[in-house]
Amino acid sequence: MRRPDSLIGLTVYLARQRFGARSVQRAALLACALGTGTVVFAAIHQSASPPVVRASVGAAHWSLGHCAQTRITCVSDAMCGAVDRCVDPLRFGARVRSVTPRGETVSVYPHLAVDGDGYGVVWSAIGEDTADIWFARLDGEGKRRGAPVQLTRGGSLRLRPRLARGVHGWAVGWLDVSEEGIASHVLRLDATGAPQGAPALVGAGDLTVLSDVVAGGGGQYGVAYLSATPARQISVHLARFTQDGAVGAPITVAGNQLVLGMVGLAAVNDTFALGWNHFVPRDDRAETFVARVAADGSVSTPVRLDAHAGRNGSIALDALNDQVGAAWEDQFEDRDDTFHNALAFGGVSAAGAALPRKAVTDRRALNVDPNLVAAGSQHGLVFTRLEDDTPTVHFARLNTDGALVGAVTQLNGRASLGALGSVVWNGRSFAAAWTQLDTGGVSVRFARLDANGRRVGAEVPISAR
Repeated sequence: MRRPDSLIGLTVYLARQRFGARSVQRAALLACALGTGTVVFAAIHQSASPPVVRASVGAAHWSLGHCAQTRITCVSDAMCGAVDRCVDPLRFGARVRSVTPRGETVSVYPHLAVDGDGYGVVWSAIGEDTADIWFARLDGEGKRRGAPVQLTRGGSLRLRPRLARGVHGWAVGWLDVSEEGIASHVLRLDATGAPQGAPALVGAGDLTVLSDVVAGGGGQYGVAYLSATPARQISVHLARFTQDGAVGAPITVAGNQLVLGMVGLAAVNDTFALGWNHFVPRDDRAETFVARVAADGSVSTPVRLDAHAGRNGSIALDALNDQVGAAWEDQFEDRDDTFHNALAFGGVSAAGAALPRKAVTDRRALNVDPNLVAAGSQHGLVFTRLEDDTPTVHFARLNTDGALVGAVTQLNGRASLGALGSVVWNGRSFAAAWTQLDTGGVSVRFARLDANGRRVGAEVPISAR
């Protein structure tokens, strides 16, 4: 069998081997877990032996990309082993290091949630030897309310945090990468942001990859995650996390899948909806699914939103009344060693039927990391676009059918780079956060947009100091 020529191909190859060795399990999940399509679809070196993922808190620097020799997804040199290094197609990490003094902490992966007339935000602060999660409360203009709170301290790489606001406080989830494997944790915060108890482990085993956290009915949270076992390949799960800190028994939404990218999650009244992209190797076909989990834990028959040749990636969900909206990384193509794709929109109607698929973007660039939010009678969408080696963050509005409303807006400044965006809706306006790199350095930025997508007020930098 020919060795795979992409990290998606590697995931498929390892899945065909039924996830044998523990190190191979870690490599397979990491290949589809930590990054967007930019990371996932990097080319793979023709290696004769399966790659091994290593993680250490002794990382000299970080990058959002793949190991130079094995092409395994990475965020630090230490994850590539002693004789390899971490490089990224976005060249985001290299650009960060060129303007960031050694020893300075870099803030990435912001994620927002609405908090009454303000907001909450979490992010990963990546330093010389670790990555930790921070939380801050913001007022309606994006200015900090009180001091930021450091939620974790050392010991591993904690990445891609997700935040939800519940009735009595907050829930934060993240990926935890260490020499022991890839784990996922959730932590409760009170209304002021103070941690309540210790972080709770999500799932069991070496490979649990948290995708999203949302607030549901009855004061509980939904946690969507992936897991892998030798017998069942990759499985899609929902866990319910309560205000007392207990993580309920996992509900398996789908098993025996080859999930490419991250899972989407939305709360729909008293149910949760999960979406994912499955790859069928024998047919080289992508299939996009959404399934609902009822309050009693029963799982509906998945609705197939789309199926076509090729490979899709991460998916994001929201809910407009009883309708589930979905935006996903659609049909990656390799042209002259450069990856291209589009973002597509679909969903499930209140009656349970699949909505017609619509293309949201063109295919002249790489469009990845969708973040979707329901906003009255429309959807707000934030995503990262890589064109001419320049990553930028964009905002778009879609109607209930997924058609673009108005123009797509670039959020980061024209003389800057941007990636890893998040968007929320407070009932009157949108708010977005993203990682920005410019001549002043690296920062998490916050901005507001009105219901028509026009910028409102000043842009606000967010940091841990």
